Amino acid sequence: VSASSDLQIRIWSALSPFRCLQIVIGHQRSVLCVHKPSGSMFATGSSDCEVKVWKIVGNSRTPVKRVLCRHSLLGHGCSVTAVQMSAAEVVSGGANGKIIIWSADDGTRLRTMDAHKGSILVLRFDTIKIISGGSDQTIATHDIATGSKLQTLHGHGGTVNALEFDQTKIVSASMDSVMRRWPFQGHEQKVAATKFHIIEPNETLPKLAKRFGVSIAELKKWNHVD
Repeated sequence: VSASSDLQIRIWSALSPFRCLQIVIGHQRSVLCVHKPSGSMFATGSSDCEVKVWKIVGNSRTPVKRVLCRHSLLGHGCSVTAVQMSAAEVVSGGANGKIIIWSADDGTRLRTMDAHKGSILVLRFDTIKIISGGSDQTIATHDIATGSKLQTLHGHGGTVNALEFDQTKIVSASMDSVMRRWPFQGHEQKVAATKFHIIEPNETLPKLAKRFGVSIAELKKWNHVD
């Protein structure tokens, strides 16, 4: 499934011969993000401030007969710049730095979080946590059940526009042309934390401490430096 500033959402065959199976238009302005997990559902976000949840109806002979809009979700009040969905939830991020969790079943807004000081460009989540990256050059981790912020990662020198994570690490990419690998703070640690990580060979502890306004002892602890 692809989306475009021409308002079109296109559903493509993933098997050869690759072709467009259907074109859907439902948003009033540019479609900025789309996510389709396995199954028949997918979600889109747009500069018309809406999140839409769609269902593909088809069968084995005709995979895409029609596409139904199940929910139109209003609440961001700004462009929706990131979206991801699972069977139970839709999580969206906006240009105002807020993350909203919605019920995928009935479209109810479940929780709103202040995540970034700027647009959210990417987010990923599982059953425990939401991890997002934004134009404020940070990566934020939130508890999906409570909305509490677990950690903020500083280090990129540009907008964070891509990330993935597993149980032990977060990998992020940015407009600063740098990819960073971060150790993941476990869900069992409830206290919010801000971390700074040493990546570039030229960086030194005194330089980082001065730049971020923290102590050298804190940097050593956060970066596992003896």
